[in-house]
Amino acid sequence: MKGLTTQKALAAKVAKVGINRIVFDGAHLKEIKEALTKADIRALIKKGFIKILPKRTPSRVRAKERHAQRLRGRRKGPGRKKKAKISEKELWILKVRAMRALLKRLRDQAKITPEVYSEMRAKVKGNYFRNRAHLLLYLNRSGLLKR
Repeated sequence: MKGLTTQKALAAKVAKVGINRIVFDGAHLKEIKEALTKADIRALIKKGFIKILPKRTPSRVRAKERHAQRLRGRRKGPGRKKKAKISEKELWILKVRAMRALLKRLRDQAKITPEVYSEMRAKVKGNYFRNRAHLLLYLNRSGLLKR
């Protein structure tokens, strides 16, 4: 395809596409080489000697797989990320908020007294409990939780 750069540039201009999308038919290179005007190029495109490739788009395979993972319930939480792990402070905040919400719910349902609520809230703040389950276990064993 030596000496066909002008024709390729002309074809790209006529078709309003990039140079990389223009392909010449190898069997008709002589006719293409003789084409010097835009009208000649248009005629060759019409005949099919000059082809215009379709627009290339990025593959959706990876995006579809990500979507499928999300549908299956696998999300991109801190456990999925290698570098951005959840900090100790954030873990602490999540744990304490969960336990405080539990205590509030138990108090509102009158399953614990306001005095017990206050005492347990102080213990939560002092990191006495590992998690919500531990807090409930403590309340059950000590008999502070009403049925």
